[in-house]
Amino acid sequence: MTIASLVVFVVLLTVFVVRERQIAQPIIDLRLFRKGDFTASVLAVFFFGGATSLGFIVPPYFLESVRRLPPWQSGLVNLSAPLGLMLLSKVSGKLLGRVGTRPLMVTGLIIMVFSYGILSLMRVGWSPLLLAVLLFVYGVGSGIFVPANLASIMGAVGKDNQGTIGAVQRMVQNLGIGVDTAVAVALIRMHSSSGTLGLMVGFREAWRYATLTLMASLVLFVLIYVRKRNGRLSI
Repeated sequence: MTIASLVVFVVLLTVFVVRERQIAQPIIDLRLFRKGDFTASVLAVFFFGGATSLGFIVPPYFLESVRRLPPWQSGLVNLSAPLGLMLLSKVSGKLLGRVGTRPLMVTGLIIMVFSYGILSLMRVGWSPLLLAVLLFVYGVGSGIFVPANLASIMGAVGKDNQGTIGAVQRMVQNLGIGVDTAVAVALIRMHSSSGTLGLMVGFREAWRYATLTLMASLVLFVLIYVRKRNGRLSI
């Protein structure tokens, strides 16, 4: 069912793109995607939304199914990532004018990849405190990334289109959440019949999948930076 749903998603997305290219007044001006920074920023929203959703799925599952914590305690652990995002968002917003959007997005992605990379090594004996710290670190990276990413997307369009692009940004993030939630649940269920050890394998695979998607965004930003730098040097 997961694979079938993903296939339907790809087909419908293709139909939508084809239609947008043919009508006189499209919802989204697809010419925007010719800009490397805009395309990378939108894809990063997709991957970020999906990766963040895992931070709200796997920890409660692990803490309640493996560590036998009550729901209210696992809920407190899950607040670590939003706390990090909240604390760093204001700092990131202040740095936008001085540092620029791309360096902040790359920095945020590096921190998030670091956090999820460690989480992909999750073991049965991990304490809730360790999990909370790693989720907080992920939230710090998110807080650095999100304001810069939003500024990059909005800066690519005129004021008249910012409302539409804002809605598109949210839609893309929700698509990422839906896709990665389906993938994560499929990976966990694939191994759940083997008991606790099987669940741990599923958890680690879900974290690794999210880490790879964040790394893909990071590599894309680096490639765009290198291409632009080489272009300036050639000029």
